[in-house]
Amino acid sequence: MIIRTIFNGIVVAAILCAMFTGCASLEAQKRLKEYEGYFEPMVGKAQQSEISRKFGTPMRKDKIGNSEFWYYHIPYRDPKGAQGSRGLEGGYAVGSESEVYDDLTIEFDAKGYLKSWRGYIQR
Repeated sequence: MIIRTIFNGIVVAAILCAMFTGCASLEAQKRLKEYEGYFEPMVGKAQQSEISRKFGTPMRKDKIGNSEFWYYHIPYRDPKGAQGSRGLEGGYAVGSESEVYDDLTIEFDAKGYLKSWRGYIQR
């Protein structure tokens, strides 16, 4: 009887874990699509000033060859008001120790135009 109760508890916990992991993955995919919708039409058109207005000051900048890379670590805030930032609505560039975040790497060409971007979404 006790073993059966423990087994049932483990099964329920495994099901809940799988459900929440799946939801987090869907949420991360949705967020990545939001970034794609913003950045893809801007490649070759947006300048650094436009990206800066949208996302604020980057955490770090690197110049490699003719390219400049900007790095953002944007803590995530869910609709219920949990920790993090507002993301695409005007994110904070300041990082946190939060496990829920978006990392963006934005590359600009020698003239300061958006060349490419990469996002890592953690949920």
